[in-house]
Amino acid sequence: ACDGHALHPGEVALLDPRAPAERLREAMMESASRLVGIDPASWEAHFTLANLLAREGREGAVAAYRTALRLNPDAAEVHLNFGNLLLRMPGSETDAVVEFETAVRLRPE
Repeated sequence: ACDGHALHPGEVALLDPRAPAERLREAMMESASRLVGIDPASWEAHFTLANLLAREGREGAVAAYRTALRLNPDAAEVHLNFGNLLLRMPGSETDAVVEFETAVRLRPE
């Protein structure tokens, strides 16, 4: 990197245009996990990790969304994405609707 710090292997994978998609996804997941470790009070870090986990269908997405909402209950985008995840989970449709309604209440535009 230009600031004199060595790039983390995950960051190198992200810069490699020949890296297979799976390797890129793993590097993104690793970077998001590191960010949560560096700043556990960052709702944005937990939100980013939750989105990646949800997109990959991995465990931990629900917990990461809940942590992001605990840290910032007024983040409409977290409620929306969490609702989308819940909608795909059998038996969680009612909870999904609650998340969608909260997102609309927080950001009606």
